[in-house]
Amino acid sequence: MSAIATTIHDEIGRRRRHRSGQGGNYREVLAIREAGMKPSMRTTAIAIALVVASVLPVSEAVGAGAAPEGGVVPDLALEPVADLSDAIAMATRAGTDDLFVAQRAGTVRVLHVTGGNVTVDPVPLIDIDAFTNAGGEQGLLGLTFNPSGTKLYLHYTNLDGNTRLVEYAMSAGGTGPNVVLSSRRVFFKVHQPFANHNGGELTFGPDRRLYLALGDGGDGGDPFNNGQNLRVLLGKVLRINPAAASGGRNYTAPASNPFFNQPPRRKAIWLYGVRNPWRISFDRDTGDLYVADVGQGAREEVDVLPANGDGLNAGRGVNLGWRRMEGDIPFNGATAPANHTPPVYSYDHGGSRCAIVGGYVYRGNAIPTLDGTYLFGDFCTGDIEGIVTNGTILTNHFTELGIDVPDFELQSFGQGPDGELYVLQSDGTVSRIEAAV
Repeated sequence: MSAIATTIHDEIGRRRRHRSGQGGNYREVLAIREAGMKPSMRTTAIAIALVVASVLPVSEAVGAGAAPEGGVVPDLALEPVADLSDAIAMATRAGTDDLFVAQRAGTVRVLHVTGGNVTVDPVPLIDIDAFTNAGGEQGLLGLTFNPSGTKLYLHYTNLDGNTRLVEYAMSAGGTGPNVVLSSRRVFFKVHQPFANHNGGELTFGPDRRLYLALGDGGDGGDPFNNGQNLRVLLGKVLRINPAAASGGRNYTAPASNPFFNQPPRRKAIWLYGVRNPWRISFDRDTGDLYVADVGQGAREEVDVLPANGDGLNAGRGVNLGWRRMEGDIPFNGATAPANHTPPVYSYDHGGSRCAIVGGYVYRGNAIPTLDGTYLFGDFCTGDIEGIVTNGTILTNHFTELGIDVPDFELQSFGQGPDGELYVLQSDGTVSRIEAAV
């Protein structure tokens, strides 16, 4: 590691140990970045081998299973298809090949896909910048459409920094789909005690219910123990039905949720024990749920939660361990909960890595050797890698895919209706993952 990279790595660790409590991994690293330290952070092949070796012992990566087997590593490339500043999330809509990209400041843009060509519609689909401030880890964080494509849902932090979910009706009039602005309905509100760890993902699952990933509320070390407290919604993945109201709320918690009839536990909770899930996604072929949870100062994790034989119920009621566990290790001397579900894959902060960015399982047709591989990356290094699992056991780990983005630029991944994958960067670059020529 270069001297500059070592300095940054040490500085990140120092800030985590002595922070004032308003930070979080992203804010700490951004502060270092703004101070002018912008190293390449690329390592030599020997250094990469050492880092990979350090994160792949059986006890860390695969629990009680066997070490990952070898396999054919796909050779990939990134093909830029659009330039949208601070692209933060991507969604698709039934009945169209278009891609919908959220920009953190509050705008949703439409990418028209025709064959291999992508064009950006000059007219935004919607702009909610009047309702949100994009700073730090706040702003427009997620978007999705209901399964029929008739409703648009946005996840953002409001001007006070609190979580809001809003619904808009869609109209197909004019030259294409339009948002009916007068239909705006805020149906979900959560107070955020700090400015970080807001989570972000908003997606409909295979069961046609809406899933929301919420962080633990911020600060360092989850001071209110929100992750393990089933009386609060922070530090959870929630499952709701936004189309119906009940109990004085503008949404319904389905009766099949694990804590539905267990007051004072919150009905909307689907799983718990997460710190800042960035992001979650369902495997469109199997229904398995993947959760990429950003760690504190030591470990990052990928949790793979299998669906049942019907492709449903992935992750129902599981405890992913935070704040008693950080990845696969105890946090602050705690012990693992008796019902802890350990991660399938976890890595440390060696090589200047700092915060996981979750992606998707590849289910496209353009790169057959990539089928079934879950792609994800790290915010600090921009490195993109992949894992393959067999149920809950890691069977393959690809660290050299031939694709990465500049340090501190990786924001999110996206998946098109054809199963192809995209990479979103804060500098505005939206790229499609393709087979290298």
